[in-house]
Parts: sequence; C-alpha cells; structure tokens
Amino acid sequence: PGQRASGRVATCYCKRAKINPVEINVGGHAKFDCETEDAPNVTFKWYKSNIEIKQSEKYRIISRHTGSSLELLNPVKADSGEYTCKASNQHGSDSCTASLIVTGKIPVGTFFIFYYLIVTVLGKLAQFQCVVVGSPTLSVQWQKDESWILEDPRIERTFENNVATLRISACEASHSGRYSCQVINEAGQDKCFGTLTVQGNLLNQQSLLHTFHTYKAISLCTPC
Repeated sequence: PGQRASGRVATCYCKRAKINPVEINVGGHAKFDCETEDAPNVTFKWYKSNIEIKQSEKYRIISRHTGSSLELLNPVKADSGEYTCKASNQHGSDSCTASLIVTGKIPVGTFFIFYYLIVTVLGKLAQFQCVVVGSPTLSVQWQKDESWILEDPRIERTFENNVATLRISACEASHSGRYSCQVINEAGQDKCFGTLTVQGNLLNQQSLLHTFHTYKAISLCTPC
C-alpha cells in the first residue's frame, strides 16, 4: 500500500468547478475549496486569470494535507474572473477552475437620523426617521413590539429620497412601545430601533425628543 501511494499523482477537484458560476454581491463572501485524493507531498497554488495569488490582506489561503481553500476578503467587481487551484507533487499535477461573478449590488446599510427615544403626551405628534442606502429596489417595513404595523389612518408611513418616516399624528397610550424599521433589498437587510413613551394627559407639556445619530459602516467590498 505504501509503494502504491508513493506513485500517486495529486488528483484534485474543486467543489464548485462543476456548477454554474458563483455570483455574489459586493460585500458578500467568496470562498473556493479544492480537495485532492490521498496522495503524498501535495502542494497547492491558486491563480486568477493565470496569475498566482499570494496570501495577503485581500486573500486568505489555507492548505492542508488533502485540500486547500481560497477566501476573498472584501470582494469587489474587479475580483470577478476565473480562479484555478493547482495541486502538485513529485509525480505530476492537476488543476481545477471555477468562476466568480461579483455584482454591483450593494447590501442594505443604514446610517440613522433616528429618534431613538421619544417621550410625548397624549394627543401630540411622534415621528421616527431612518435614512437608508443600498442598491434598489429597497423595501421598507415597520414593526411595533415585533408585530408588523398594518394600515392605520392614525399612522402615516412614507419613503422618499431614501428617508423612511413613521409619523403618528395624535399619540394614544396604546402607541407606546418599541418600534423598528426594517429595510430589505436583494443583497440583504438591516434594522434600526426606537422607543416611544406616551405619558398622561399633560396638555401643556411639550414633547421631549432625544435624537441620536448612529452610523453603521457599509462594506463596499465587503453581509444576514
């Protein structure tokens, strides 16, 4: 058995070599895996368009006795192309190739101009706003206490110029709770949260609004 193994060529296959081209969004996760049969002294090299890929901040290469993986960190559209894994030993070599397509779609990301905490009184106005960025088409939905907010003549919802607004014109005690704005596109989703407290009938008390500006980094590669 030992002599038979010593003369074995490094025969490999890519897990993704026999399927359709891999397509991910900008900010997605790209990884290729190559595995060999049990052959001795196998070394691995990765190539893109026949140019060898080296371990770097952009590429992570992990090689083992019977396999190697290539992970692209923060892929961009320019990373689209053919990727090849070459497995070699003293008896010969073998290779496999798979395609990667990185689209220009940007996952949903948000930076918030969002009233994180609203304390108001009965009959007063309350308004939440969230500014959204990401590739179209963007879908916006609102929740209160983890339940979707249905059509309600007392609640106005708009989405204009990438600003999602929820406006309650005359607050009632039942409007108190935790609100969330969920934004979805083909590349992913994101949420932001706020709390509304409606106090008793203090008609001469002005609404107290605290605005928190929170910025969430958007990976423009760089995901849920």
